Amino acid sequence: MNPSTPRFYCGIKHGYPSPYRGHSKPATLKPTSSQALPLRSIRPKEDEDGATSSYLNHSDGKRINTDLVFTSALKKQYPELDLVVVPEYSNEGSQCNLLTFAGAGYATLTPIQDKGDLPSSLEWTVYLPPACRMDGNKGYLGETVVFGKLLYQWEGEEFIVYLVDGRDGSEPYPEVKNYYILTTNVYKADQLVLTVGSWASDLHNEVWVFDQGFFEKDRELRGYEEVAHNSFESRQTYARLGVPWKRGIIYHGPPGNGKTISINFLNEVDGLKENDGIFIIASTNHLELLDPDISKRPSRFDRKYYFPDPNIDQRDAYCHFWQEKLRPNKDIEFPDKLCRAIAEITDKLSFAYIQEAFVATLLAIARRSKAKPTIRSSAEAWVLVSDDFCSAAVSDEGDLDKLELWVEMKKQAKFLCECMGDEESA
Repeated sequence: MNPSTPRFYCGIKHGYPSPYRGHSKPATLKPTSSQALPLRSIRPKEDEDGATSSYLNHSDGKRINTDLVFTSALKKQYPELDLVVVPEYSNEGSQCNLLTFAGAGYATLTPIQDKGDLPSSLEWTVYLPPACRMDGNKGYLGETVVFGKLLYQWEGEEFIVYLVDGRDGSEPYPEVKNYYILTTNVYKADQLVLTVGSWASDLHNEVWVFDQGFFEKDRELRGYEEVAHNSFESRQTYARLGVPWKRGIIYHGPPGNGKTISINFLNEVDGLKENDGIFIIASTNHLELLDPDISKRPSRFDRKYYFPDPNIDQRDAYCHFWQEKLRPNKDIEFPDKLCRAIAEITDKLSFAYIQEAFVATLLAIARRSKAKPTIRSSAEAWVLVSDDFCSAAVSDEGDLDKLELWVEMKKQAKFLCECMGDEESA
């Protein structure tokens, strides 16, 4: 692509990212073997683009059917070329994103500039929030294409491609965003659409996640694929051995240590006639109380992963997590040595209980602070107990006792330990 040519964006600026959730780094265009084929050239009209003019004039007034108007304009402007119209997203949920396909390096594209006064493309600049703000990430700026025109090269063939947002009316749905592919070879254009659609439906370092009523791709949960990798690729082995192609694992351990949060997708298995290919993940606080037919039968759950209470190093790391969260708050003094001290007095507490101790401590401090007049006391707030809990937990407690966070944390930690004792007795 000529560096002097204005760049045509399809996602995060200065790159071509995948449209799927969890992709943090933009991909770059890179040549492929398919692009080394002899190129069948196709040239856009040199005069002012009549199709662009029709689109802009149509959008300036009452819109009835943008697709029909734009198709007619293209056929009039390029009578010698065939036209293939492809929606970027279909009603069936499939997608054909030519820009992302090119951004992954499987094709090349070059924006086409008009010689007249008409704009060659229209884009909206959008803000993309970061997945995590704790590291100071403010997010990204991206662009969504409303109208664009480009020369598209794939497998030795050139296409003139228009990307047009043809939504008629002010409602956000239905979305009508189409690629208008002009070509001298309809078969080749159809093969391009088939290839792009198939590529978009495949997984690219992602897993399918069922969330909020539909499946979507997720890169962040890709790590779970390693657990199920051998199972899902062993169908022929299972068939040869004459056993059902079905495996499962179960998480167990005391509550509050991450079993449930580790399960980010669930499969509904009750009532299904076919169980081939099902991978089940479950969690329980008390494995010993489950029916043995569920917990011990290998055909139900073949592996068990224990989530114990955190050890002192893990508790220390969790306290450092809270230290980082509270760093912007200049009213809370939280030195490094306090992390180890809190870790030592929270033995036997789960991550959930330690979190509750931090929350209760901060609320108690806020209630006493004149700088927080809007925070109201709650009848359900944690009860404040004596200050003599774990008085010898650390050698420099004398210094720590000057810290309001430490004094209050000792109270809340003791109260939570007493609550746990009552639960165990019950």
